[in-house]
Amino acid sequence: MRQGRIDVAFVGLPDRQPGLLERELAVSPFVALLAASHPLADRAEVSLTELADEQWVDARAGFGNRVTLDRELAALGIVRHVPTELSDLGEIPRFVAARLGVSALPELTVIPAEGAVVVPLRERIEWRLGMVARPRPSAAATALLDLVSERFAPSRTLEGR
Repeated sequence: MRQGRIDVAFVGLPDRQPGLLERELAVSPFVALLAASHPLADRAEVSLTELADEQWVDARAGFGNRVTLDRELAALGIVRHVPTELSDLGEIPRFVAARLGVSALPELTVIPAEGAVVVPLRERIEWRLGMVARPRPSAAATALLDLVSERFAPSRTLEGR
């Protein structure tokens, strides 16, 4: 975008994008994903400290949800082992169902998988999905921003509030 090759992009990174117009589309809490057979699967909620020593399935480093979760874990002093990293968030619940590890994902991104259960996290971690555009978007980019914003929820412009 900064090089002028694209006009609009979706972002899930926790940091603001200086110099760009930002629109927040959704805020989603993280939830734990556990195999249905996991000892904590029937709990009303689970904490990250209870999952810290587990094997984890997660997105590759650099994905917005992973950056958000890694920062929260670091702030809590939790070090985890992530032997399974995927580029497709939609596949993570299937890997969890196959008992390859536990996960924590934004609830909005979870695609149900037989054999995996969603358990609320005790810690409140939020992932933000947004769109960014150049400061003075074209008419077409503005129309796309407005259309997507309407479909998600009432939007607000973050840059220059």
